[in-house]
Amino acid sequence: LKFFSVAGKSQVVGARADKGKMSVGEKVKIERNAEVIGEGAILELQRDKVEVKSVSESSEFGAKIKTEIPLKAGDILKVFSISLK
Repeated sequence: LKFFSVAGKSQVVGARADKGKMSVGEKVKIERNAEVIGEGAILELQRDKVEVKSVSESSEFGAKIKTEIPLKAGDILKVFSISLK
């Protein structure tokens, strides 16, 4: 994760998807030093400066993340979903 900017409660970062897929609107857990330090949501994704709805494994991308946790280089974002039954 590489940090770029802050605008209110959203932060712009550059990252690489190591596994799976990420999509706009999904929730993320923020890990630092193997410990979950907070949560956020994906507001926007970009590949090659073009806005996209999702990114897949091995992709480098830019993301706007809504969170109150200050993100730092090296943080890990893990996508999760909540389903109601």
